Amino acid sequence: MRLVSWNVNGLRAIAKKGFDRIFEQLDADIFALQETKLQEGQIDMEFEGYRSYWSYAQKKGYSGTAVFTKREPLRVLHGLGVEHLDTEGRIVALEFPEFWFVNVYTPRTSLPASTIAWNGMMPSVTSARAWRRGPPPKALGRPTPNPW
Repeated sequence: MRLVSWNVNGLRAIAKKGFDRIFEQLDADIFALQETKLQEGQIDMEFEGYRSYWSYAQKKGYSGTAVFTKREPLRVLHGLGVEHLDTEGRIVALEFPEFWFVNVYTPRTSLPASTIAWNGMMPSVTSARAWRRGPPPKALGRPTPNPW
């Protein structure tokens, strides 16, 4: 299984620079993006044979994550159930029969208190028990800095 993770730092900008060609060349089973910096409806991006799942920040031009997958997940989560953190679009988690795929974009610790809360929750994000008892997680993303 091929898993790809890419912090695009603005998906609209990179879409103009051949992102679709690179996406197709990588031929990933699951492709995770961080820092998409989009609101719903700002980009029309579909790839044949893939389903897409997006988490958008309420604040325009801020964070955002997306996952493209060839397989249909059993379920998709877009947060951890913590309201002030879940409005930032920083997580898309897909449950498959064999594993959880968790795409996370964490903030830097030099930012406000919500950042510290996020980094404090990272160990539970990567624990299967944080989602439910079941398949182990595969976490991709860009923790800044590495909270483990």
